[in-house]
Amino acid sequence: MKNYTRPLTKTMVTKLLYCRQIELEGQYCLPEDIKYALAPLYKRGYIGLKKAVVNGKEMMAVFTTPEGIHCLENIRNSQNISQN
Repeated sequence: MKNYTRPLTKTMVTKLLYCRQIELEGQYCLPEDIKYALAPLYKRGYIGLKKAVVNGKEMMAVFTTPEGIHCLENIRNSQNISQN
């Protein structure tokens, strides 16, 4: 996995957070849901793809990897520190 030095954009953070929230609700996040952030998040290893049955059709679904969850936790922690 390539090590990226550039920070995530606001769009990437928003889409990663959206995907994680959808997962926690027990639903599937689809590639169309995170459009422009799909490739950068995938290349960084923050999301993965898996086959899932959605509305009776087999489709590719996006899931948040452990690295993606860790990234969200770091962002949340840094926001808490800057607010204090």
